[in-house]
Amino acid sequence: MRGFQAYFGGANQSPDYILYSLYRGTNNPNDPPDTVIKATRRYAKRGQGTPTKANTPFRDFYFDQYVTYTLDTEYVVDPGIYFVTVSQLGETGLELGASTRNEGQVTTIYDPNSNPPGTGNYSIAAHPEMRTNIRFWYEEIAESGTWHEMLQPTTNPGYPNHNYGGVVTQINTYTRGSWTPMIRPYFGAKEAGTCTVLPVELAAFDVTPAGDALRLDWKTATEINNAGFYVERREKGADNWSSITFKAGAGTSNHEIKYSHVDSDVKQNVTYQYRLRQQDRDGAIQYSAVREGRIAGATTGEVGATLAQNSPNPFSAVTTINFTMPHSGNATLAIYDVYGNTVRSYDINAQAGVAGSVIWDGRDANGTKLANGIYVYKLVGDGVSLSRKMTIAR
Repeated sequence: MRGFQAYFGGANQSPDYILYSLYRGTNNPNDPPDTVIKATRRYAKRGQGTPTKANTPFRDFYFDQYVTYTLDTEYVVDPGIYFVTVSQLGETGLELGASTRNEGQVTTIYDPNSNPPGTGNYSIAAHPEMRTNIRFWYEEIAESGTWHEMLQPTTNPGYPNHNYGGVVTQINTYTRGSWTPMIRPYFGAKEAGTCTVLPVELAAFDVTPAGDALRLDWKTATEINNAGFYVERREKGADNWSSITFKAGAGTSNHEIKYSHVDSDVKQNVTYQYRLRQQDRDGAIQYSAVREGRIAGATTGEVGATLAQNSPNPFSAVTTINFTMPHSGNATLAIYDVYGNTVRSYDINAQAGVAGSVIWDGRDANGTKLANGIYVYKLVGDGVSLSRKMTIAR
C-alpha cells in the first residue's frame, strides 16, 4: 500500500488536521478494526495531497474530488482483513462527500412520478446489503478502541437522517443525507491497455530451520536488469522491517538462478517474518510475499516446526501439504480465502519430529469446488504458527 485517497466535500474547506491510518482486523469480517499499524499513521490537512482530476490548477488544498496522500515508504501487509481510517482532529466535521445541508452523500433514489414525489424513499446506505456486506465503523475519540457500527438504523451518524418529504429551512427536500466516508487505500497508479513485465520472476521462496539458525532459499526463473535482493526481517507482530543482508543479482538472465542466506541472529521460540526487496539497476523496487520461520526452544536435538510449500503449486485437482511439529499433540491446519474466511480445516494428531501431510482437493467443508485464486494455509499448534500461500488454477 502506497498511501490513502479521500474525497473532501467543498461545503467545508477548513484545512483542519486529520489522521490517516491502516488497522488490522480479526479473522471475522464482521468485527470492527482491531489494531492500528503505527507505520501507516500519517498526519495531514483536509484536502492536502495530489489531485486526481485532470487539469486541476495548482493549489495547496483540493476539494470536491479525491486527493492522494502518499506514505514515505510503501507498506506491505500480510494476508488478512484491514480497515482504512481517517480521523478529524479539528472541531469541524469531515464532510466527506458532503452536500450544503448534510454531512453526507445524497443517496435516495428520487422518483418524480410518485405521488407525492419521492415516495420510493430508498437509500443506498440503508439497504440491507450495505449494512451486511460492507462494513463501516466509527469511534467518537480517535484510537480509543471503542468502535460503533456506522450503518445501523438508530443512534449513529451513518444512517439517512432525512425523510423523502423532509423540510430544511422551509424548502422541501426529496433527498436523504448519509455520512458514508469516502476513503480508500492507494496502491499506485494504474494504466489500462498496458502490459507490465516484471523485472524478476520469483519461482520459489522458502524459510526452514537449520539447527540454531533459519535458512532462506529462493530462486528466480528470469531476471531483467536485477541489481539484487535486500533480505528484510521483523518479529511477527512488529510494524517495521529491517534489512539484514544484500545478495547481488545476476543482472539479466533467462535461466534458473538460486540464492540463499543463513540467518543465525535469531532467538528460540520467536516467530520471524522475512521478505525480499528486489531492486533494479535503475532503482525501482518490488517486494516478495512474506515467509515465516521459528526455532523451537527445547532439549538438544529437538526438531523445529516446518510447513512446506504445497506441491504441486499451482494445482487444479489435489495438492499435498507437508509439515513437522516439534511437540506431540493436537494441531490444526486451516485454509483461508483472501478475505480471511476459513474454507477448510483439518485437526491433526501431531507426533514430535515426524513428518505429516494433508492432501487437499480444492473443495470447502461442504464439498464445493472453490474458485481459482490465492489461498492461505496455516499450521497452528503448541507454540507454532506458520503460514504460506498457494494457488488454485483449473
